[in-house]
Amino acid sequence: MPKTYPKTQSKKTKPKKTKFKDQPKPLSLLKSKTYWVALTLIMVVFTFAYGFLMNISLEKETLILGTILAVIGFAFSLGFKP
Repeated sequence: MPKTYPKTQSKKTKPKKTKFKDQPKPLSLLKSKTYWVALTLIMVVFTFAYGFLMNISLEKETLILGTILAVIGFAFSLGFKP
């Protein structure tokens, strides 16, 4: 009695996915230097306006502004690591 072998299934080829290498990367808002400059200028204006309206002395106002700008500068430096 002859042996019967199961039929071999043909290998299905997967279609190759083509990646476009010329695709631009999406821009992050936090990577934009104009965002950080605008944020700093807005914080300076609002801090001085807040200090003026609340009658805070110039020394305390400068201390508040320095603290806020230090945090903004630290966040900026984290976003632009080489």
